[in-house]
Amino acid sequence: MPAVTECSSGNDSEFSSESDSDSSDAELIQVHTALALDVMSQDLCKALEVSQRLLLNLRGKYRETMKKNVLLEAVVPKGCKQCNLTSNELAMAAKEDTIQALGRKYSITHCLWINIELFLLSVHTCPDIDLNSKKHWLTGVSMEDGVRAELFKFIPEEECELMSYQNFGSQFGRGVSNAHSKMASDIKSCPGAIFGFNASIFIWGYKQNEDPDCCPLLLSPHGEYTKFAPVLFPIPDKLVLKVSLFGKSLLAPTGAASSRMKAKIWKLQAITPGMIATAAVMSLGSLIVFSYKAIFLLSGNAELTKIGETTKIPYHEYHNFYRQHLLTGGAWAHQVITFFNDALFSGTSSYVPPSSALNDDGLSHTWEEDFDHAIEQGLERPVVDENLNLQ
Repeated sequence: MPAVTECSSGNDSEFSSESDSDSSDAELIQVHTALALDVMSQDLCKALEVSQRLLLNLRGKYRETMKKNVLLEAVVPKGCKQCNLTSNELAMAAKEDTIQALGRKYSITHCLWINIELFLLSVHTCPDIDLNSKKHWLTGVSMEDGVRAELFKFIPEEECELMSYQNFGSQFGRGVSNAHSKMASDIKSCPGAIFGFNASIFIWGYKQNEDPDCCPLLLSPHGEYTKFAPVLFPIPDKLVLKVSLFGKSLLAPTGAASSRMKAKIWKLQAITPGMIATAAVMSLGSLIVFSYKAIFLLSGNAELTKIGETTKIPYHEYHNFYRQHLLTGGAWAHQVITFFNDALFSGTSSYVPPSSALNDDGLSHTWEEDFDHAIEQGLERPVVDENLNLQ
């Protein structure tokens, strides 16, 4: 059998796509002519190995071509039949697509909203702040510093240079906005399966905030919206996240996860405080006879904005409220996160509790356990954090 030569993967920028194609074609012809009827098994294995490598290279080129085609369709003005983009314009479109993808992931895993005025960022602007410290939430400035520090930890090291891109903030913000709009749309499409609501109240144009049956579910008798701990809504919160991360098909008894599920695309292996805060905002409401109510779905607000357009519900404030307590709550917050982790990422979770959630013995204790221990040992009782009063 003639020797089957190795070839490059075709990624060298000095060679054109035509030369890559010619090289691959020549190698395929060489493999084909090398296979005689009495070919030895070791020669056949070698030919199969080369063919498989060529197939993988071709598949990679196909995916890159399809991605470029999508980018071209996105940037070419509508109605323009002939528009040739330069290599620089195409590279910029690819860069902005990557930034938007990062924004979409950040929106789900960290916070539904972001202030784009925080950008431009550089390696010299990363604040030295502990995200699990209560100091992070003391002032507006410290919260912004926390977001900056969070971004540096969130964005992969190989893509950090994108943060110095002039339009990083606007493109990242666009990705964030697209993600929570899509999430709100997904949840609105199946409120019956998640919350047991009558589908008729979600008909287009129906004014839920004026419905006498919906209003008592939105407001307390004192005319206020009530925040509850996420753990009080275990089933809806898990279903909200299940739909958002794995697709609506999982709601069916025999449903399977979507092939394009976000958990797979973003390689998610653990729950985050931001995810739980998002689910809590989507499903927070009044607990009436232990039935689950969702303020956002019943409010009549068309979009999940920082402040509800119709009801003026401060969704962003609520999101920060939940995330703050999950990041700084210690052992009890660790238990809440573990609860959701076990429900959504059982067996595959990479969640590691922060050191603030563990005591000197390396275990997480609830306040009740610490109180019992103090009584038994005659010690001073543990201090209750007033901020943990979630109502």
